[in-house]
Amino acid sequence: MPNQIAKSYKTRPIYTPAHQIRAGLYTEGKEWMDAVTYEEYIGLYHRYPNNSTYTQGTFVKGLSKLLIPYTQATQPSELLTPAGASSGITGSMNNSIYFKLTGKRFNNYRDPSFYYPDPTAEQYESGYIKRLFLQRINNENDIIEVNAGEFDKTNKVNKKGIDEGLYRKMAIDWSVVGPIAEVRKVNLSVIREAEKTMPGLSEYLTDLDEFHKESHKVKEQENMSAGEGKYTSGGEFRLPDGTMYEGPYHVHPSKGPMTGAKHSNQPHDILIPVNANTTTNTTGNNMQYTSITGGSSY
Repeated sequence: MPNQIAKSYKTRPIYTPAHQIRAGLYTEGKEWMDAVTYEEYIGLYHRYPNNSTYTQGTFVKGLSKLLIPYTQATQPSELLTPAGASSGITGSMNNSIYFKLTGKRFNNYRDPSFYYPDPTAEQYESGYIKRLFLQRINNENDIIEVNAGEFDKTNKVNKKGIDEGLYRKMAIDWSVVGPIAEVRKVNLSVIREAEKTMPGLSEYLTDLDEFHKESHKVKEQENMSAGEGKYTSGGEFRLPDGTMYEGPYHVHPSKGPMTGAKHSNQPHDILIPVNANTTTNTTGNNMQYTSITGGSSY
């Protein structure tokens, strides 16, 4: 039967998309313990978005067990009376015994919660945002972004907050304004410097222009450029009237193949792949393509 401490920790959600589960993590000890037996856990584990943690690399029905943060109940601390009150005497084993009997734990630490920044107008005005990260000291793959409140409350004296004995901290200034190439260069430099203290951060921060004010426009233009300057010698596309097309074309990110080497604001035809579904119109002269609703587009 689950004890009091197990009940106080979140259990895994009924459904979680696979890409949101942090699977295949490993602990060498002093991180997690069984929520029921309080035994230190060593081995593979996985975590869910709500920070619930279970044994096994992925969830295995009947085998995976709820884990809770490890704390050493037998470390020297103030002895308790049988009623759980302070005795004013320093000892060690009494805490462990009392914990076993009641399910109470003398641990004020909690797991960090994921935070996704939402830059303000003031931050865009300044040109950067402050990003804050915590990383398990013995697992460089276990990195999480947190808000300022959690970051500032990390401590090593068992106060409410994050256990600084288990997590290392990193704060970086992340550029969000300026020429996109320069912003990427600056943020890459910031990551490389930060990795001297927090190895593995580059695997977490892979989008160098994340939160950039104009990044969506820049990426659309990059996608456009990647599809320009192409040429077909025939046999690949037809014009909307059914004529086989030969000549320069480009691939629009949303409209697909179109005539002309580059996209422009002037009307130009959408190209239909020769293997597109076709039907014959009532005049029997032109081919109508079921995947196209109009001939020319911008």
